[in-house]
Amino acid sequence: FASPYSATVVERSEQAGGIVVGKTNLDEFAMGSGTIDSCYGATKNIWRSGIRYRLEDKENRELNDFECGSLINSWPVAGGSSGGTAVAVASGAAFVGLGSDTGGSVRITAAWCGI
Repeated sequence: FASPYSATVVERSEQAGGIVVGKTNLDEFAMGSGTIDSCYGATKNIWRSGIRYRLEDKENRELNDFECGSLINSWPVAGGSSGGTAVAVASGAAFVGLGSDTGGSVRITAAWCGI
């Protein structure tokens, strides 16, 4: 499906020189809590992707396996319904992203993806 319309925020961003890189995964109808109910499948959180990263506490000390608990051997969901956008920004694939915040969809994904 290709929509004949474009969102006002997208049109204004393009008019200001912004470049739309692509569209990201989200829960259908922007109603979900983990970006796992998409027709394209679940959005995997960048933290368990195999990309090297370092978990730190507030004092910038590295957390070890014991402190991270079960997170080491699992992959958490991206959170919220706009998880694709959060993963794109967290991974560096995009500098900014758009999402809808029905009930925390943008705030939850940002927190879960570390941005």
